[in-house]
Amino acid sequence: MSQSNYNNPSSSSPQGPPVQATNGSSNDPTAVISPQSEMAQAFKDLARGEQHATALEANLTNLENRLDALLASIEGRAAQLDEGQGEGPVPDKDGKNEKKD
Repeated sequence: MSQSNYNNPSSSSPQGPPVQATNGSSNDPTAVISPQSEMAQAFKDLARGEQHATALEANLTNLENRLDALLASIEGRAAQLDEGQGEGPVPDKDGKNEKKD
């Protein structure tokens, strides 16, 4: 009786056995995919990930610019108050002037 190389775990083939698709990329769960097609799919996924990263970076840059503008606006108002433009009596909720301590 001789054993075939397919059943012998110590033997190796140059490309190895085909791999079953388990990532949901096929409607048939027993579909066999080659290492080349698996690599091609990995490169497609990588390219799609790069596109998403670029879009996220653009959105973050836009958000950063808007936050910088808001901060500059707030700092400008604070500087105006520090320069004395906001001095004087402070009206209370009834419209009457309160004393500043």
